[in-house]
Amino acid sequence: MRVAARLLVRLPVTLLFVGLFGWLLVRLAPGFGVDEREIDSRFSAESIAALQAEQGATAETPLSYARRFLQGDFGTSQTFGNIPIAQLIQERWALTTTSVVVALMAAWVLSIVWAGLGALWRPLDWSGSVVSFSLLALPSGLVAVGVFLIGAPVALGIAAAVFPVAFRYTRQLVFDAMSQPCIFAAAARGVSRISVLVRHARALAGPQLISLIGASAAMAVGAAIPMEAICDSPGLGQLAWKAALARDLPTLMPLILLIATVIQVANIAAEARA
Repeated sequence: MRVAARLLVRLPVTLLFVGLFGWLLVRLAPGFGVDEREIDSRFSAESIAALQAEQGATAETPLSYARRFLQGDFGTSQTFGNIPIAQLIQERWALTTTSVVVALMAAWVLSIVWAGLGALWRPLDWSGSVVSFSLLALPSGLVAVGVFLIGAPVALGIAAAVFPVAFRYTRQLVFDAMSQPCIFAAAARGVSRISVLVRHARALAGPQLISLIGASAAMAVGAAIPMEAICDSPGLGQLAWKAALARDLPTLMPLILLIATVIQVANIAAEARA
């Protein structure tokens, strides 16, 4: 009931503010509502008038946008050849979702295994810390360029963005669990360190790890946008990037609201498990 109440209250309020802020940000951006073809001498006055008529959607107010969205009408994208925006999202969401899910699984499995083994063998703990801090210091754009140059999937770049945070939190939880009195009592009774780690420390750190996995989903969605844009992966991130460059407000608005919804739901789910 608490989770449902949070969704019913926080989600609409968040979408309202995010949608309004996104609309204002794009409308006030330099070059909004201007088509470079309007200054092309090869176009006649009639053609320019037709181009200006096509820009009629840019005069819509936030209220008119909200009314169309509630009716399920996302409009068409002039940037992508007057294709329905709902069709563009439908064609691309599966690729982005797959990349995010694969990246989350890879980052968390590697973090849990590395942090667990690091609690048993110090050199592994030191190496994990070095790798995590190195990745944390690298800009996401530079990581995306590296992924593009080696021809790796976008999921690798997203995992590289999630792993440093996942590893640091996992390591802290594992070391806190291993320092509990019950762990010392089990070790004093002759239980092996691996059994203590797998059976007892896992039970102590497990619930908090589940909450962190939900929170990291929001981070992975945010990292997917620059990764797909730089790696030229035909997902929602690339779509949002091209729409932003073209000041394509009708295409940007559904994407902004969709990403905000995913991030808010992931955060609420993580809070519910905390």
